[in-house]
Amino acid sequence: MRWKRVVRLLALGLPTLATAFFWLMVIGSAFGPDEFTGESLAVLSAAIVLATGTIIAWRRPRWGGPALIGAAAFFATVIATTAGTNVLAVTVLLPMPWLVGGLLLLGLRLSAEGWPGARKPPSDPTRGSGPSGGSHPSAPVPP
Repeated sequence: MRWKRVVRLLALGLPTLATAFFWLMVIGSAFGPDEFTGESLAVLSAAIVLATGTIIAWRRPRWGGPALIGAAAFFATVIATTAGTNVLAVTVLLPMPWLVGGLLLLGLRLSAEGWPGARKPPSDPTRGSGPSGGSHPSAPVPP
């Protein structure tokens, strides 16, 4: 399944690049002439949450989808409370790399495990459970 590998790399690459860029901005602004304010604390906490979600996605892909979606929601909340103008556009666009990455990882997880509550296809009674995929008709039946 080559497409799953491409989707996984995309799901992990988008948040990783966005997190690196965001941390570059946070570190760059730390050396600026501005004071440390409540907005600075909110942005720093968002950077920590985004980095944590990205690390979880790399280490535990099964938990990575929900972690990235939660990090994107937290980031959107921080943006909505601290942004000045164009709040709606910024709140929707900036968390997109983490949201898309989380949804892709969640989709990969669901494609591998199946949807919760979905019925499993019935097993074929003509196929056995042996290593060759079938049982020999003259094989002894245990008592």
